[in-house]
Amino acid sequence: MTLIAALIVIAIIAILYSIAAAQVTSMQMDAKIARAKGDLKTLKYALDSHLKGNRYCPRNCDYQRILSYEKPTVIFCDLYDPFGKSVNSMYPYETSANRENYVVYSVGLQMNGKAIIGNDGRVLIKGSPIFETNGYD
Repeated sequence: MTLIAALIVIAIIAILYSIAAAQVTSMQMDAKIARAKGDLKTLKYALDSHLKGNRYCPRNCDYQRILSYEKPTVIFCDLYDPFGKSVNSMYPYETSANRENYVVYSVGLQMNGKAIIGNDGRVLIKGSPIFETNGYD
């Protein structure tokens, strides 16, 4: 009887562990999504502030460094996409050809998201990115 009781206790612990592990994974994904949305909102504020003073979006390369020098300062350090391929993956950023519209995005949960923006401000997406824009979707 003691061996059977021990096996039942081990089985119950294994079931509880699997439930807890699934919950933790779900909470981690929720935290990454919340972080991406917060970072993107911050980048949107910084880009909108830049647009007010300059009339044009910064060029795609090194845009976060350019924004960090803006006054008032909105971003103080580089912001990285929690769903990027590496821990140093910056949030992708695209501008329209006329540099009046922008979209900044995270590649998203499936890590396959992409967004582009036209001169008319329309955002075209591929996959499932999380994004902010001064255009529309």
